[in-house]
Amino acid sequence: MTPRRPASAAPVGARRRVIGRCGSEEGSAPAAMLTWCSIASLLLALVVMLGQVHIAHARAQGAADLAALSGADAAAVGADGCSTAAMIAHANGADVLSCSSDGQDVVIEVRLPAGRIGSARAIARAGPAPTGAERSG
Repeated sequence: MTPRRPASAAPVGARRRVIGRCGSEEGSAPAAMLTWCSIASLLLALVVMLGQVHIAHARAQGAADLAALSGADAAAVGADGCSTAAMIAHANGADVLSCSSDGQDVVIEVRLPAGRIGSARAIARAGPAPTGAERSG
């Protein structure tokens, strides 16, 4: 008498299909979604950081421009342009790195703390517009 095979068994000589995770793509969607979400999150963080850098630089440039204009205005009436420029820069939250005054021209360099990204630097120059003789020379 020959032994009986169960009804669910494959016929003799037939290949058996491997069932399991080894060669299957089943369950790969959550892993792919997690990967894409991670990449999107990193790109979003990069865009936010670049935005913060741009805003910090714009604030520093604004503080430098305003300080230089105020210093040039003060120098035009005979006051010390650099001390006025420094006062305006500090009022805008910036630290003065350097300031020079040549007649009515004021050049100032400021640094503005920008939180976790460090600090932003800016340079501005202000003074009277050059006359026709000074432009061509």
